[in-house]
Amino acid sequence: MVLFHREVDVYRIFMAIFLMNSPKCMYLQELGVLDDSNTVYKLIGPVLVKQDLEEAKSTVEKRLQYINGEIKRYETMLKDLEQKSEQQRASLTKLQQEYQRTQIKGPVKA
Repeated sequence: MVLFHREVDVYRIFMAIFLMNSPKCMYLQELGVLDDSNTVYKLIGPVLVKQDLEEAKSTVEKRLQYINGEIKRYETMLKDLEQKSEQQRASLTKLQQEYQRTQIKGPVKA
């Protein structure tokens, strides 16, 4: 049961990270359309601060690399948890079958 809850928690985190990826890709595409004549602003708190275009692209690319790395890490974690879960199910099935066999044979006489 603990394994299942951990699997769900990892999946939730994975989905949150995955959903962060889409807007970042869109930002990078929009920045790719711009040239040096365009002005880029970065929102810092309630203030818009002018930012260099190359710096903005670099920041978004680094963030995308980080997010993609996290996605791969969580995909690996999910696969590992799924394998452990399958092993636990197989073990449980085997124990249930053994228990059923002992019930069919009847009580063991000492």
